[in-house]
Amino acid sequence: MSFNESIYIKNVGPIRELRIDNIRPLTVLIGASATGKSTLMKVLTLMRYIYKMENIRSYLLNSEIKRSPFRIGFKNLLKDGLGATISKNSEIEYVATTEGGVAYTIKYTGGKLQNKFRIANEHLRFFKEAYVVEERGAMPSFLSKSTRLNDLGFYFNQTFDDFQASLQDRDRLDLNHLGFAVIKRKIRDGRIRYFVFSTSDKEDPGVELKYASSGIQTSAPVVSLIKYFTQDFSFDKAFRRSILSYLYDSDNLMSFRPTWELKELPRHVHLYIEEPELNLFPTAQCALLNLAVEEAFVNKKEDRELSLMIATHSPYIANYINVLLRKSRLGEIGLSEEDFDVYLLEDGRAIPLIGEDEDTHERVVDTFPLTEAMEDIYNEYVSLGDHVGENEDTDERAVDGSLGDIYNDYVTIEEHE
Repeated sequence: MSFNESIYIKNVGPIRELRIDNIRPLTVLIGASATGKSTLMKVLTLMRYIYKMENIRSYLLNSEIKRSPFRIGFKNLLKDGLGATISKNSEIEYVATTEGGVAYTIKYTGGKLQNKFRIANEHLRFFKEAYVVEERGAMPSFLSKSTRLNDLGFYFNQTFDDFQASLQDRDRLDLNHLGFAVIKRKIRDGRIRYFVFSTSDKEDPGVELKYASSGIQTSAPVVSLIKYFTQDFSFDKAFRRSILSYLYDSDNLMSFRPTWELKELPRHVHLYIEEPELNLFPTAQCALLNLAVEEAFVNKKEDRELSLMIATHSPYIANYINVLLRKSRLGEIGLSEEDFDVYLLEDGRAIPLIGEDEDTHERVVDTFPLTEAMEDIYNEYVSLGDHVGENEDTDERAVDGSLGDIYNDYVTIEEHE
């Protein structure tokens, strides 16, 4: 049995009740605005953070620190409006189950957090939560500023801090899904600036990142952060900062007798990405998802495990999971079929969209529920009757949908029946 996580949420913001019993390495959440996609990701981020702190607490207690090292103030962890969505009627349960089948449960119910347990050395692990906000398109404009962006929210600041760290030792960032590269340059006054160049046009004079296209500005943080956490982020430094800061502050350094080597702890990076499709043409959306999967599951360092959770409005992103599922069967992306999940968030619930094709017995995303909007558009078009237009049959003008008919191009379970 491998390490497993589950999450149950009831009466939190737009979420009425949902349960994910096995959180997969690649999870896509799709749905209309205000259906709970970001709420789910932020609640999961919160519970995983608490579990990380319980691992640190247990590591210290197991290392002969006699007193409980710190307290976790649940309300203090509710950032960016999350506190307004959680009430005494809310219920949250996060369960981490180890390879040996031992379950550690963190629960919030009746307005109280229940997190009293001690993790055995052999079950310890270290988490890093990395949240990528949808407002990231503004970040290139702030790269040259030294002021703290306090008014833009906790998750924005966390994303921006990680984005800056990801660029620190990187002179070039390739945006292969767009055919551009971001190059770091030092200008006359010694300050650092970032410029964007085409990778196919050697005559391209380039443009400063903050003046580049909106798709480049929203993509650069995503790509940089994925590469940073798959390759460059130091778990050892992060863990030692967490441990040593407590030991110095509490004057417990002399009592510290570690019984478990840091290098022996399993390491997990959980990346949460809001709307990766922002300002991107559909083909670029799919190419960015493919890049993210390759970096996270093929090119990553061997000392860490990665997971991706994506909140999207794009049916192209959800539909492209079918391509990735087939690639997984061919052994091309470092994932198995069982490592994927796609959920439609609707009416306060999470509806699984991955099922088994009756003919091929392959796991596929059933995108039929996502075609409703296109069908509504088509029905409205037909119902209008007389309208200006021209096509071959009616002499009406009409949009040529042959370059990407999202309605007809869907891969659905129903097509095989």
